[in-house]
Amino acid sequence: MSTRFLSCVGFCLALLGTPHCAQNEPGASIETNDVDGVILSAATWTLDWDTEGVDFDPDGGFSLTTNLGYDLHIDAGQVVLHRVALIPCPVTPSEPQAFFSLSIASAQAHEEDSDPSSIETLAVTDVVDPKSVEIGANAFTPVRYCQVYWLVARGMEGAMGADGLDMSNRSIYFTGTWERNGDSGPLLIDTWWPAGIFMELKSITEPDLFSAATAESSVHFTWIGIRLPLGRIFDDVEFGADSDAIIADSILDHIISNAEMTVDLRVP
Repeated sequence: MSTRFLSCVGFCLALLGTPHCAQNEPGASIETNDVDGVILSAATWTLDWDTEGVDFDPDGGFSLTTNLGYDLHIDAGQVVLHRVALIPCPVTPSEPQAFFSLSIASAQAHEEDSDPSSIETLAVTDVVDPKSVEIGANAFTPVRYCQVYWLVARGMEGAMGADGLDMSNRSIYFTGTWERNGDSGPLLIDTWWPAGIFMELKSITEPDLFSAATAESSVHFTWIGIRLPLGRIFDDVEFGADSDAIIADSILDHIISNAEMTVDLRVP
């Protein structure tokens, strides 16, 4: 049984379970620095696309060649960025953080107990006309945070993509064609499956900036950028042989694992 299939099963089981929880422990003090985190009280999130290797067609859509030599033409494409959040630090370095090991939230659940930094963005992006956009901003009670989290998942009822495409039960959607060595065929990726990731703030912040911020007890604002690699999300897929499920899972994996994230920190 493939690891991709097992990954899909894990995602589906997680969707059926309780929404993820990421709360700071009662009584935790933000004035101590027992862990590697930054005291934050506001966050602004932006989404951008890296289009290197992508040729946009004057008549619509785009073309690219994958690392396996497939020539693709994408006629339409939508990605739903469902949620972004900061994850509080544990009270002590050895204490586990308060979220479940299967960290995919129920994609249509409203999380009453989620961290106050959490934003249900429902940012539906038209990838054939990718633009840099602000996807959310909020302010909250200062807490020492150690991680960031973001989730691609199905939109809630009423979520609409380009040209009126209903994305209320979809996380990604692509149509087009593929060709390689004289073989060709249609391309259709249409799934509600979710994919999310936790990243350490330390790993995506300029080292000197992060060190200075963690050494301070002052409150910071943060700007978090997510840059998605449009030209790479179709790599490693055998369009002529892989099942629709494996193709969808692979593209979700690439959206998450190849994303570049950056963090800026400032004192108000």
